[in-house]
Amino acid sequence: MFWLKLSWASLWHRRAMSIVSLLALTVTIGLWLSVEQVRVQSKAHFSQAISGTDMIVGAKGGEINLLLYSVFHMGEPISDIRWQTVEALRERDEVAWVVPIALGDSHRGFRVVGTEPEFFQRYQFRQGQPLNFNVGAAFAGVNDVVVGAQVAKRLGYSIGDQLTITHGLQAMAMAEHDEHPFTITGILAPTGTPVDQALYVSLEALHQIHANWQLGSMVPGSNVLGRFQPKTVTAAFVGLERRTLVFRLQRWIQNYRTEPIQGILPGVALTRLWQMHAISEQALRLIAGLVVLCGLLVLLAQNMANVLLRQEEYRLLRLTGMRHWRIVLLVCTENAMITTFASLLSVLVVMLVGELLHEWVLSEFGIWFSILVPTLWQWLALLGLVVMSALLPVIPMWQHRSKDQHG
Repeated sequence: MFWLKLSWASLWHRRAMSIVSLLALTVTIGLWLSVEQVRVQSKAHFSQAISGTDMIVGAKGGEINLLLYSVFHMGEPISDIRWQTVEALRERDEVAWVVPIALGDSHRGFRVVGTEPEFFQRYQFRQGQPLNFNVGAAFAGVNDVVVGAQVAKRLGYSIGDQLTITHGLQAMAMAEHDEHPFTITGILAPTGTPVDQALYVSLEALHQIHANWQLGSMVPGSNVLGRFQPKTVTAAFVGLERRTLVFRLQRWIQNYRTEPIQGILPGVALTRLWQMHAISEQALRLIAGLVVLCGLLVLLAQNMANVLLRQEEYRLLRLTGMRHWRIVLLVCTENAMITTFASLLSVLVVMLVGELLHEWVLSEFGIWFSILVPTLWQWLALLGLVVMSALLPVIPMWQHRSKDQHG
């Protein structure tokens, strides 16, 4: 306790320089923690985009391509599967529910997803969280559309507004389906997933407008679902009665003869997707390491300067009978105290900033991140940083003693 009091008194005597060192280390450690947060949150953004769906069934091909296109609405369009296949899936004993989706159209750069009202009940994200509506409700007719939170925010939409969709993506749009306007009946709450960036209409509506576009004239019909049965869909989200039945369903899919299809497990595919981007994770870790290294080098330079500035203080301590190794230990303790305070302050600041910005980032940019307490590995890394900073004065202090003895 006496040693800590002595170290604290020494720091307080040089409080201006101590505060500068504390702030510099706080910024350094805060940057490192922030980079670590970005790395962890980026991985979570991918891995938690879909939850509660046991399997995604689509046309045979690359599983990553199917995952990206059906969940993240990215990548090249994949082949459709027949509606007959969706019905065959629903008849399987292993299957509890099936929600088909159809992609291919867009609205002012945002994807349009054709699906069924059950989608809003079955689709989950981030460890089982369901979709919720900010206002309104799911579509009930072929003229209704539900929009994601970011779509509504960026385009300024509200309940009752009308819009039309484009055949194909914006960059290669083929036709505007202006003969079939949609009315917004619901706006989803922010999720921080691709759901925020999409519009949702019924499969029957997509079938109707594409039939109209192909024929060049409006097909008479009412707003009653079920009048038009889709012929194909892009993929189907599948929930099982029990997850242990997944291998039996996969065997059925492999032996399915009507058309070539595949069933992917979202969790497994997401893990493989992240492994493909492992170089990005390593790059973030390298940046974090360089940030910490720069902070240590700055602290080392400051220690070397302190040796010259505190020569009189060291002489007085030696005159009082303090041995050189105790003086070195005193300086090491001072460094350890500053780094410990800086580490704790950095953790508090990063968590506080995250808490203050969490809702704003989600509403403004559609990016979800959690407020993370440092992991065990990060606490150990901070402890290692305290030890390293404590050892930094050893070299300049012994160099200074050698010069004194030589002189």
